[in-house]
Amino acid sequence: MNAHPNIRLRTFHVNDADEIYQLLADGRVSHTTATIPFPYNLHQAQAWLHTLLEQQSATCKRRVLAIECLDDKTLIGVVSVQDIAHRVGNVAYWVGASHWGKGVATEVLRLAVTQEWLSEFDVFIGKHLTSNPASGIVLKRNAFVLVGTEMLDWRDVGLQELQVYELKNAT
Repeated sequence: MNAHPNIRLRTFHVNDADEIYQLLADGRVSHTTATIPFPYNLHQAQAWLHTLLEQQSATCKRRVLAIECLDDKTLIGVVSVQDIAHRVGNVAYWVGASHWGKGVATEVLRLAVTQEWLSEFDVFIGKHLTSNPASGIVLKRNAFVLVGTEMLDWRDVGLQELQVYELKNAT
């Protein structure tokens, strides 16, 4: 695993919409996520960010952090956790395609779980499309264990298989 020390996790800012749009205008990212549409436009980025910023100011079951490259202070992706049951969190992440294969997602998930959310959850769940094995590698490198599969109606493609991973908090 390549550590990527030049990243940090931070809250979102109102001026992040353009960078979100630029990253998601590349359809390769949305193709691997359950919730990001394609094509993706600036208005959608602004609306998503507005809703997120409102939720962050209130008690929310979903926590979302920006991934920032410290070298140039640019936003390069997103990591989140959503409460799905008592002390069980579902993790999700995406990184701009130009940062794929550099160990960024692996390091981001490690940082998010160990430094941001460890005390809040006993179990973390992570899922990915079986057709996206790179996301499974990210989960495995963070000690998540494959526990099963499930089917999801995937946009206009139809049923797709998801692999389901789990990480139990040892603390």
